[in-house]
Amino acid sequence: MARLLALLLLLSSARALELYADELVFRKNQLEARGRVELVKGRYAVKADWVKYLKDTEELFARGSVYLKDAKTGLEVTGSYLYLDLKTNEGFLINVRGRIERLNFEAKKVERLGEKEFLVYDGVLTTCPLERKELYVCVWRGLVKEGRALLVGNTLRFFRVPLFFLPFYSVPLSGRRSGLLFPVIGSTTYSPFIYRQPIFVALAPYADLTLTPDYRRDFSRGLSFEFRRLFTETDRLLFNASFFQEEPLKGEWWEGRGLHRRRRFVLSGELRLGRFSSALELLSDPYVYEDFFFESRLRTKPYALTHLTYARDLGRLTFYATARRYRDLTNDSNASTYQLLPELGLLLSPVRLGPFELYGDAFFTNFYSDRDGSTPRLALTPVLARHFRLGPVNQFSRLELISRFYPATGQSVGTWRFTHAVPQYAFVSYRGFKDYNLFELKYAFSPDTYELPAFDPQDAVNQENLITLSWVKELFKGERSYLKAFLRTGYNFLSSYTFPTDGKVINKPLMPLYFTVKLYPLERLSLWQDGIYDFNVGTLARSVTGASLSLGTWSFSVTNAQFRDSSKNKTADQLTGSLGFNGERFTLSLSVRYDRLEQKELYRSAYLGFKGGCWSLGLDYKRRYFAARDEYATELYLKFNLFFVEELQLPITRY
Repeated sequence: MARLLALLLLLSSARALELYADELVFRKNQLEARGRVELVKGRYAVKADWVKYLKDTEELFARGSVYLKDAKTGLEVTGSYLYLDLKTNEGFLINVRGRIERLNFEAKKVERLGEKEFLVYDGVLTTCPLERKELYVCVWRGLVKEGRALLVGNTLRFFRVPLFFLPFYSVPLSGRRSGLLFPVIGSTTYSPFIYRQPIFVALAPYADLTLTPDYRRDFSRGLSFEFRRLFTETDRLLFNASFFQEEPLKGEWWEGRGLHRRRRFVLSGELRLGRFSSALELLSDPYVYEDFFFESRLRTKPYALTHLTYARDLGRLTFYATARRYRDLTNDSNASTYQLLPELGLLLSPVRLGPFELYGDAFFTNFYSDRDGSTPRLALTPVLARHFRLGPVNQFSRLELISRFYPATGQSVGTWRFTHAVPQYAFVSYRGFKDYNLFELKYAFSPDTYELPAFDPQDAVNQENLITLSWVKELFKGERSYLKAFLRTGYNFLSSYTFPTDGKVINKPLMPLYFTVKLYPLERLSLWQDGIYDFNVGTLARSVTGASLSLGTWSFSVTNAQFRDSSKNKTADQLTGSLGFNGERFTLSLSVRYDRLEQKELYRSAYLGFKGGCWSLGLDYKRRYFAARDEYATELYLKFNLFFVEELQLPITRY
């Protein structure tokens, strides 16, 4: 039958109804449509094989390949039978497939109870495509309300194999919602069973709290919490606290340590508020991060830092005040660590003085340690600079006035440093190739060398009379680079310099050549060398050579690093190789570093992973050599990413 088009304007309704169908039947206050029906009524769009619409009650019935879209909420589903009350926005859909927020779902029935409230019967939830339903949750009943799904009778299945049953679970579907986050379950060398369960609490639109009970059998019990508060785009408050109660008897992890705490803690935080910024990091002992945290960046932290900083813009001047306290995490004692208690500074932005620019800084710093007490220092460094051209040649001159005063020892320094640079640019384009070059000739002079306490680089005031030459080059075509290079050498009129690797003084004027060269002969092949060549000794003090190649889903790289001292003896010779594969389903990466002088493997890692429609499973293995203890530390983690949302990390072996 030829397709009919009907546009009905129902005068009793403030909204219009648009209807397309193969066949239309009118009966008093109802309309029935058959065959390839398409209906639009207000916010709803419906497609089906059969549709009935009741004008008086504004009720809609549909069956046979039903499609429903709600333009207001974004709900888009299919089913076999639909009932919808257009006045109250209530109804139900049978044999449903669709999407709610970020979840794909199937259900025998979905009942709409209100604007954003749904009741799901015998459903399946997943972030996988429904045609690749590999990891999913079977739900007996589910209530979706206010951006949250309350699920009853849940079974997590992996390729139809049930992994675990959860009688009740609450899942946030959008925004920040309170509830359980994914736990950490596993074991380490010192604890056969670990369970950490984060609990997220959304306190306000810009504030939240995360509580994490922590149980480690034969090791400790603890509780951690994290509070976050955002005031503006830049102002915020973060605070973390972790408390641990250890078992009465010390375990093997305390071997070789000089102190013991049964009650251990970490307090850390950050506050940014206008001109103020601060950070807090207090520990019960220097081993807390190593013992309790799983991330390498925390377990291997070299120091903890607490500071309070105030900065204020005074126009051309910026006032700066800070107090910094460090905690050395590599030993029991913190006595030799220098603290900045306090440091005050003024920074002057460039001011025009005729053809010159004036800028600089002034700082007062009080260095303090428990062993040596206080050592204050006053540093003043005004700078006068000028940019100009001499004919076609760019010129840049800079004069620094250097003043240092140490009240505790009575030492004072008053000297200066002059530099003059001649930078020149050259750009050539030929047949699509572009060649960029920067040449710089620089001269530096400072009259004297001073023996000063060495707290930071400002204490290094040395005599200079030196010319350096630098060259930066890049050859490219379109978006692809073919060559990158950097070279720098110099001539020292003082006829001496320190050898780059061992610090020995070489009494010759010609400076070493620092260079980096990277070649890209093929689009997926790169070759590079980074090194230091000493002309006077006749050796490569440093040479790091490497190559990387990628072929489709495979990648390979190899790097060789060699260091030599001023006697041409090798002080390091390390070879590193890596191999990677990143396919549609499998992921593989291997890496090994070997020291050929020590004839010892320093590091190895391996990752083997498998990716599914909405999950990934992998084994992550690492083995490191610690020279101080002459032993290897091994880590093995099982990583399971659920629905590409959260990763479960199970530590199988940690040491």
